[in-house]
Amino acid sequence: MKKFKKRLFGIITFMMLALAVPVVFPGSYGVKEVQAAVKVTAPKLLSAKPYGTNKIVLKWSTVKGVNGYRVYRKTDGGKWQAVRNFSGYQTTTYQDVRVTTGVQYTYTVRAYRRINGSLVWSGYDRNGLTTIAGLNSLKLNKTSMTLYVGKYDTLKINGTKLVPQWKSSDTKTAWVYRNGRVLAKKAGKATITATLGGKKFNCTVTVKNTPVSNKWTKNYTKLKKYIQQNGEINDDGNYEVEQDFSNSAVLVAYNRKDDLIEATYIEFLDTTGENYRGITMSFNCQRTDIAQAVFAYIKGEKAYVTYSNLNPSRHTANTGYVFKYATNDKTANDFFQKQSNAVLKRTMGAFDVFLANVQMTAKDLGFTSYS
Repeated sequence: MKKFKKRLFGIITFMMLALAVPVVFPGSYGVKEVQAAVKVTAPKLLSAKPYGTNKIVLKWSTVKGVNGYRVYRKTDGGKWQAVRNFSGYQTTTYQDVRVTTGVQYTYTVRAYRRINGSLVWSGYDRNGLTTIAGLNSLKLNKTSMTLYVGKYDTLKINGTKLVPQWKSSDTKTAWVYRNGRVLAKKAGKATITATLGGKKFNCTVTVKNTPVSNKWTKNYTKLKKYIQQNGEINDDGNYEVEQDFSNSAVLVAYNRKDDLIEATYIEFLDTTGENYRGITMSFNCQRTDIAQAVFAYIKGEKAYVTYSNLNPSRHTANTGYVFKYATNDKTANDFFQKQSNAVLKRTMGAFDVFLANVQMTAKDLGFTSYS
């Protein structure tokens, strides 16, 4: 039993020493204390700011009692690399001049103390502080642009490969995509803002209505005259001409209020006439190269509606579009994507058949890529 107690006492003593915990040994003449491990406070990062085109200044808080600091740096996707050592606790700034304009850098700092000839290191801020070299010298490729409705242009920040966050002050006038591509939607003005590294870059976009083409004017006038002479007044108070097929029909109307041609194609799913699907496509290529296709799927008392915008000048028979639910603006599921695009294709075919009555095709109304 004594041998067992002695062995157990030895194990406990070893563990307490390993953990650097002050230990009092019972039965001893006095108190034996094991010195706790020295802890070094980590510096607090204060700022990382770019100056000019090739300098970044890093600042951190003073840690009294330390013998120095080490600065680390990394770029996106990289690992921390030591870039500079400093002796003395009072040095709390570092000017990094080995940087490239337009590149993003992240910095952190550790402090150290010399204890019995060895260095004891502090922890460090694992997130660090991030900034972009030469940020204040970067510029947008354009600070203003003028676009006609339906046309595109692309913005970018020169001097960097970094992708900013894009935002439009008026998405109904000008829409901006994640890659900086700007779409003109309606006449007016909007400001496109790119935010990078906390700095904002602005471009003023002026959107104008597309100039009227004499060719389009002649063709639209001819079609509107045909609709008014051969059509009947529909529920919306507009003239509408209907052309029937075996189990489907196409109705073409002239919306006088909005000055739009509305081509509606309907397919009946059974003989009851209560279940059907169809698309109404609204457009006027004299004014804009944007058309809207609204798909409806009616089955009994249930109705599903999706929509998508398209560019007539680039539309082909095989162009696919992303349709969204009209109720919540979310992307429609795979079933309605296929249904919407398939019926849109048949709508264009039926519309071309209708246009043969006035000796023209969809190309004569602005669908210049369609065949």
